[in-house]
Order: sequence, then structure tokens, then C-alpha cells
Amino acid sequence: MLTAAGCGDTTYVMTYNNGVKINAGVYLYSMFIEMSNQFYYSGYAQDFMDREVDGQPMSDYLVDQAKKSAREFAAVKAQFEKLGLSLSEQEEDEIRSNVKLTWDSNSELFELEGISKESLELMTRADYERQAVFNYYYGDEGIERPSDDELVSYMNDAYVRYKSIRISKAYDSDESAREERNKEYQALRDEFLEKAKKVDFAGFDDIIAEFDEYEAQKAAEDAAAEEAAQQEAALESAADTEDSREPVADEDSVAEVKAPEEPEGEEETSEEPADEVTTDGEDAVLLTDADTDGGEPDPYANEILRNYANITATGLESEAGKLMTAVMGLEVGKAEAYEDDSAYYIIIKGDVSERSAEYAAENRESLVSEMKDKEFQAKIDEWVKEIGVVENTDAVRRYTAKKVFDIQNDYYESLSK
Repeated sequence: MLTAAGCGDTTYVMTYNNGVKINAGVYLYSMFIEMSNQFYYSGYAQDFMDREVDGQPMSDYLVDQAKKSAREFAAVKAQFEKLGLSLSEQEEDEIRSNVKLTWDSNSELFELEGISKESLELMTRADYERQAVFNYYYGDEGIERPSDDELVSYMNDAYVRYKSIRISKAYDSDESAREERNKEYQALRDEFLEKAKKVDFAGFDDIIAEFDEYEAQKAAEDAAAEEAAQQEAALESAADTEDSREPVADEDSVAEVKAPEEPEGEEETSEEPADEVTTDGEDAVLLTDADTDGGEPDPYANEILRNYANITATGLESEAGKLMTAVMGLEVGKAEAYEDDSAYYIIIKGDVSERSAEYAAENRESLVSEMKDKEFQAKIDEWVKEIGVVENTDAVRRYTAKKVFDIQNDYYESLSK
């Protein structure tokens, strides 16, 4: 990529195809969005610009991402026009609606950042044009449309399928109490693990159902015990209040007062709430439809079906990523124990090929996007080389990541005053 310096005009950040300009607002909007993503991942704080992303200083990372986005914006737009593609009227309506909604909500901050409504419209339209170019190659009528068999084969190689039971560890501040409770939770996990070892992947649903029933019963017992304890405390408090109103009696005249009896069938409980005990099947985001027609139970409700091959290196280092890596190493249909810093698990691996044909048919569009994402990115990288991008270094020097951050920071501080 060539660079041009000393031109003085910083209203554009790059040119391509012998002089077509990419305005500065496109570059600034790209940096703004990536900065917002990093706020989401690592949190907003005054030291934000001192952080690193994969070993790269935040400021350098944000500039690189904004440059990359601007180059790809130009490359895709050029290819969209080269192929003679167009957007539908419905898509045009969606663009207008999305731009209006975003601008109405953020216009004040955008204008402070140097992002015009025109730049916002260009970047919103770019998403639709990118999808149109992708569909030209890989869509239902695409010239490189993958076959059904290719999708199924990809899914069998890339996906992981599993079910699990998760028991959260205790977090008592007292170490001995924490260790004692975790021994109980580990024993509970091991008890259900022995049951799980006697069933296959389909039968694991029965173990989950039994565990859920245990959890519900325990929660009910804990709630009843806590209510009984509260009632007893209330009665004792009332009795103490009544005693304080009586004159002090001579020792010989004090009558014996029996403490109120605990309600039959109830038992004392700690005031500390019970630790959360859940199955992953209840709260995980599945890549399958949760409901079926006619209100029938979803046969896959307890399953996780995930594209393991597309998980980033950072994602693989997360607890969920490490869990799926452990699942990948299991024998299909054989339950095993697993543990991380936050919980005890029972996990069982399923055969992806039992579901891949059905899933691929029902989710073709999203699966094609996953399958062809890297291949399409390689095409974009080639188009960037073809259009001869020239960078306006004066503009890049002017629109620094720190300046974008400082404007946001000052803006939000002004709102809080």
C-alpha cells in the first residue's frame, strides 16, 4: 500500500482506483466501532488506552483495525460495482431506517468525533454490499455455491456436540467452609456421574431430568427451612419485646418459658443462600431452534452444538473453550468428569454426524457463512491489492485513537454532570 504525505487535505484518509477518496468519517467510524467492541470485551476505564490487545498497544491496534476496515470498505464497494450488483428496495428501506435510528441516538457524539450522517450511511450500506458480494459467490444461486454434501462434511469435521451437568463451586470467604462445601458438591457430581456412565448420549437426558428434579427439591427444602428459621426468629424477637415490657420480677417468681417449637418436618438452615446448581442445557445459547411446531418438546434442548473450528485462540483459553476442548477429546457416548475454577461438570460427547444433515438443511445460510468466511476474506485481501490503495498519512496522523477516546470520555463525563 502506497502513502501520500504533505497534501494538507485531511477530509479523506485513503484513495483507491487512481483517486477515488475514502472520507475520514468512514475511517473514524470504523475506529469508533472497534473501540466500542473493546469496551465490551475488556471494560471501559480511564486506563483503556494503556491496555494491549494480543500484545499490541491499544492505540496501534485500533489504528490498524480502522485502516483494515477502510481498505476492505473500498475493495468490496469496487467489487460490488464491478459485478454490477444492486440492492433490493427492501434493503434500501432497511438502510434508511437503520441510519435514522443510529443517527437519532448518537448524532451529537458522532459529530464531535467527525463522523457525518453521510459516513454512517456509507458504512451501513457497506454491510449490505458485502453480503451481496458474498451471496454472488456462495449464496443459493452463487457461482461457487457449496453442495449439501460439502456442508455436511464441513460440519462433521468442524463441530462439537455435547451435553453437560454443571455444579457451581462454593465461594465462601472462610476457606475451611468453602472446602467442605466443595467436597459435598464434588461428591454430588460423582454420584450422578456413576449414573451417567450407565447411559448413552440420548439417555443422558434422563440423568439431566433427575438432576433437575433433585435441584428443584433441594431448593424447595432450603426455602422452607429458611422460612421456618425466619418465623422462629420473629417469634423469639416478639417474646423478647414482650419480656422487656414486664417489670423485673423476684427470682422466685420467674416462671419457666418454653421456646417455641420448630414446625414439624422443618429443619434449620444457614441464612446464606444455597449455591447455584445448574445444567448447561438450561441456559446455554444453542445453535439450534429451541422450539418445534405444535409445541412439541425440543429433542435437542439439552444439547450444545458449536463450531469448534471457528473458536478464536482467545476463545479457546476461556472456560467455555477449555470445556469444549475437553469434550473434543472424549469418546462418543461415554460420560466423564470435568472441573474448572468455577464448577464441577459431567460431560458427554455426541456424534455430530447424527444431526449434521438435518442441521445443514435448516441452517444453510449461517452454515455457509461459517464455512466460507475465511475463503471470502482471502478474496477481499486480493481485491485490496488490485485497487491500489494510497494512504493519506496527514489524515492518519490527525485522527489518532487517543483523540477518538478522549472525545468519547469527555462526552460521557459531561452527561453525568
